[in-house]
Amino acid sequence: MAIYGVAVAVFGKHGNCDLHMPKSNWGWFIDPLGTRGLDLSSLHQSKNRLGSCSDTEGLKSAGFRKIVIGTVDFENGNYEGNKTDAALLEANRLGRESQYARIDNLVVSELNLGHSESVDWTASLLTNASALSDTPNPEAILSIENRFGSVIALERLQEEMRSGSMWAKVFFTNNVKIYALVTSKKGWPLVSLRTWWESTKGACDYYLSWCRDEAEQRDHTASAPLGLD
Repeated sequence: MAIYGVAVAVFGKHGNCDLHMPKSNWGWFIDPLGTRGLDLSSLHQSKNRLGSCSDTEGLKSAGFRKIVIGTVDFENGNYEGNKTDAALLEANRLGRESQYARIDNLVVSELNLGHSESVDWTASLLTNASALSDTPNPEAILSIENRFGSVIALERLQEEMRSGSMWAKVFFTNNVKIYALVTSKKGWPLVSLRTWWESTKGACDYYLSWCRDEAEQRDHTASAPLGLD
């Protein structure tokens, strides 16, 4: 089972504890049957630093560690560990997934409008993608409340869902900007929006060889691209 994100308690030499929730910007934090290292120094510098741990004593009672994995959130919404942290991870995951759906609909709309062959489809796509809403989905928030109860304030859930939605949009638009910048500097013609989307799904830099290689591998295992025709 793929892992969406984890809640990590990092203890300092004086016993202070910082909570972090590392997760992937796109795809999964750990793929099925995969592994991933957690570097103490990078966690201390991470933007995912959330402040002090809520259950320091409980974690210490299990034995002092430099890094303690307190919660794991899986791709299907199941979790193990701290219920409060799991609710936050789920809010972030659902926020990100709702934004992915908006992005997919936007690209399909752009293709249907004929922007696929536009001389500069990147400008239109960036303008429309940047305007996508980050507003939390009320139904998604309600589903979290029904599952986890009142373990955390509604405002905090909304904030985390908004964060997941925002970062999905930022990650996507940055990959469009990188592609536009490189083609402009090199004087290369733009590929069509359809070609770019089928290759990257907005998840990577088009000019990275592994990005196109993965797209070619998908083509060999799928009968047709999804959501494009």
